[in-house]
Amino acid sequence: MTQAFFEDTQHIIFEKAVVYGHHDERDEALREQLAASIRNTRDSRDLLRMASTNSRLNRYVVRFQNSLPKSIGPWIKQVRRPRMIWVRVPVACLLILGGLFSFLPILGIWMLPLGLILLAQDVVWLRRPLVITLAWVEKRWRSFKRWRQ
Repeated sequence: MTQAFFEDTQHIIFEKAVVYGHHDERDEALREQLAASIRNTRDSRDLLRMASTNSRLNRYVVRFQNSLPKSIGPWIKQVRRPRMIWVRVPVACLLILGGLFSFLPILGIWMLPLGLILLAQDVVWLRRPLVITLAWVEKRWRSFKRWRQ
């Protein structure tokens, strides 16, 4: 609510500055500075949101990696390196597919989040929904564990 109000207020101020203040070149320069500051504010908010999402995703990855068997954890760490994209994307797709077929004996549901986490490292638009979903699942899991005790 506050963010929408802030953006609406900036937009109204900018429109009034354009309508009422067009007298000379100095006013034109001030309007351009105002427009640049509005763009920079939006860009910086997006960058902060992206940095926060990336750090939260990395925390989930490390936690998930530490919960995996010792033979798989270091391998996941190697696959997450930036130069391993040609290995990471196919492995992520196979893990997602394996997670969807978790009803089969060898495959498990654990493959689905691991595949999505690996894929989110390369698909930017997948990061934020994945972090939100992982936070929701973690919250539900904690409440289930408390209820069970």
